[in-house]
Amino acid sequence: MANEIIAPGVALIDISASLPRHKTLRYQVRLNEPEALIVHHTGTDNGLDGEAAWQATAHYHIADPPAGRGWPGIAYHYGICRRGEPCLYRLAPESTARYHSGGRANRRGSALVLQGHLGRDPLSPGQELALAAALGWWLTEHPGGVIGWHAIASRWGGRDKRACPGRYAVEWLQRWIAARG
Repeated sequence: MANEIIAPGVALIDISASLPRHKTLRYQVRLNEPEALIVHHTGTDNGLDGEAAWQATAHYHIADPPAGRGWPGIAYHYGICRRGEPCLYRLAPESTARYHSGGRANRRGSALVLQGHLGRDPLSPGQELALAAALGWWLTEHPGGVIGWHAIASRWGGRDKRACPGRYAVEWLQRWIAARG
């Protein structure tokens, strides 16, 4: 898939085919369209930007414990880096149910992850621009879908990760949702 402009100055860059996968494990195919976009944060900033940031995250997710999670691949469908040009990275096809929230939330929601610890640090200006573009684009692609975080995932049996996506991200999301009416 070629890059797609989703808003002025913000591209969707598909790197899903280039990210590492576990040698034997595979994610389940999603049977229905996602009902929500669940926003997360990485909880850390590995200092990398662009595809390198998501390569490192994917390596951590697929590495066997104790070095990693031992998952089939990266846990998220989309990612936004902390620095660099504002863009949205497609990390995985939405047709797969990823391990981002647990329970039915993994099957019912897609995952967007923001790089960094957004309980400690505010979103960067580039993240704010890319996130606004990503949310608007995603809602256009999924009419009737909703934007949420741990609270919506918990309703579907996902783990209640109150620290995720961090207070700065939740405050930003609440303002964005309120402004849309």
